[in-house]
Amino acid sequence: MDGVYYQLGTEGIIEHVTVKLDGQIQRHVNGKRTFKGAIHFIGDKVPQIPENRTPLELVYDGQNFSTVSSAFRIIDDEGRI
Repeated sequence: MDGVYYQLGTEGIIEHVTVKLDGQIQRHVNGKRTFKGAIHFIGDKVPQIPENRTPLELVYDGQNFSTVSSAFRIIDDEGRI
């Protein structure tokens, strides 16, 4: 998807970016949809997650907000956290 990177208190768009979502949307019996997966921002000025961190994870439960987190650090070459 196309997106923009901006910072509150700064005029205008800092950079146009590409946003990639890698995950699954689930449809529930009550009509709600949830998404759980990884999110990737592609752009030159977007702060990047350090290489030794797990990917950003986005959990969306149908509300007007969602949680984005990278809670762990990878500690070895085999991917152990």
